[in-house]
Amino acid sequence: MAKEGATGQEPVSGSKTTSDDSRPTRDETLIDQYTHYAGSAMAVSDRRLQTNRFYVSLLSGILVIITFIAQGPLSRAQQIGLVAVGLLGVCLCGLWYQTVDSHRRLNQAKYEILHEMESDLAYPVYQQEWEKLGPTGATEANHTRFPRIKMLGEVLWDIARNTDDVQYYEQTTVEKTIAALLALLYVLLTMYAGGLIVYTIMV
Repeated sequence: MAKEGATGQEPVSGSKTTSDDSRPTRDETLIDQYTHYAGSAMAVSDRRLQTNRFYVSLLSGILVIITFIAQGPLSRAQQIGLVAVGLLGVCLCGLWYQTVDSHRRLNQAKYEILHEMESDLAYPVYQQEWEKLGPTGATEANHTRFPRIKMLGEVLWDIARNTDDVQYYEQTTVEKTIAALLALLYVLLTMYAGGLIVYTIMV
């Protein structure tokens, strides 16, 4: 009977071992976390692209509408309306700029965490990709006067030569440059409309 009792206890012990073996290992847990976190970083990039499409469509559409409205002599109400639209456009460009920068900082933090996680994985994919691309960082930009104008000139010159020799720039740098250029257009629009108001008052 004692032997039967001992034998009867063996499946219980065996089931405990099976239960422990079925629990995920540290490597499996790390891979799951890494996969999920990489997906969240891509989701942030997708949201940023959607935001860019929204602002580009909105701000460009406003400028197109203004070109049709502003044909011919403008009344005082139209001049004031142009000033209001110009100020609104500047504010929207500023909001767009800050949104892009917020997404950039969030993604930067995410990829730094991914780089740290890759130190425990077989191959640091994102780290190697980052080093291969060699984007312009904040340190280099600080040593360049008017870095956004320099970047835009390089891109346009590269397009004119039909080559791919231009230096790689982070996508957010290009997006922020576009936001700044559109803001400049709206500033000029505001100054133009304001100048018309002052001129009509003086005349």
